[in-house]
Amino acid sequence: QRSTSGNGSSLNTDDLHKGLLVNHPKFGLGVVLNFRRSSEDTYVVVDFDDVGKKTLLLRLARLEAVK
Repeated sequence: QRSTSGNGSSLNTDDLHKGLLVNHPKFGLGVVLNFRRSSEDTYVVVDFDDVGKKTLLLRLARLEAVK
């Protein structure tokens, strides 16, 4: 089990795929709908159970994959 101390996600872009179940400290559980890599950043679209769709910057999102 990895700890998520500090900022950033425990997910890296290699782990990311559509349908991945993730957890966010504020928004809770969600499913990855899509993601887009640009030259510097990766944006991920997540459909959260409680708050609906959010587009997040992966390196700041503090997302964890739910095993």
